[in-house]
Amino acid sequence: MQIYLMRHGLTEYNLTGRFTGRADVPLHPDGAAQAEQVHEMLKNVQFDRVIASSQQRAVRTAQIVAPGHPVEAMEELVELDVGTWTGHTWAEVEEMDPEGARRHEEDWTAAVGGGETADDMFERVGRAVREVLATSALDDTVLIVSHGGPMRVLATLLLDLPKEVYWHLVAGQGSYSLLTAYPESPLWFSIAEWNSRRIR
Repeated sequence: MQIYLMRHGLTEYNLTGRFTGRADVPLHPDGAAQAEQVHEMLKNVQFDRVIASSQQRAVRTAQIVAPGHPVEAMEELVELDVGTWTGHTWAEVEEMDPEGARRHEEDWTAAVGGGETADDMFERVGRAVREVLATSALDDTVLIVSHGGPMRVLATLLLDLPKEVYWHLVAGQGSYSLLTAYPESPLWFSIAEWNSRRIR
């Protein structure tokens, strides 16, 4: 099995350094261009399934990368809910919620802005991982397009790594990574590519 993991392309919130969370913002033109570049890089890959977070920036990225493929939207793959921090920069968060900002810096697993905890995100993304693996063939090639947080969780879970490795698995904007496993059960994934994208 091959699983291509991709973080959606740039949005206006990404460009202005704002927490996006559950805000359903569209792709920025630069983000669409990033997706087009990945499409060119992967145009010879035959995907058996194309899966995306249900948020429009992920769905649109998937449509550009794999045109003509139906996109399976999964609610479990949406970005971390950052509650009251949504739409704000870190500087704004430090001013309006200094206690929350301090708590987040001390404990990355704590709820963000009254939204989700890291455990919440790991639990729901874990459900998505189990569903995808249970409903895919052992020799399938799957594209999954999601967000910065869930991308790290997907890689951590598929590689069967400790939760703390999350912060070491940076998912670059508009880049893809490839995890591969031999077509046998149980699947054991390894990293074939990480943060691949075309440099302009």
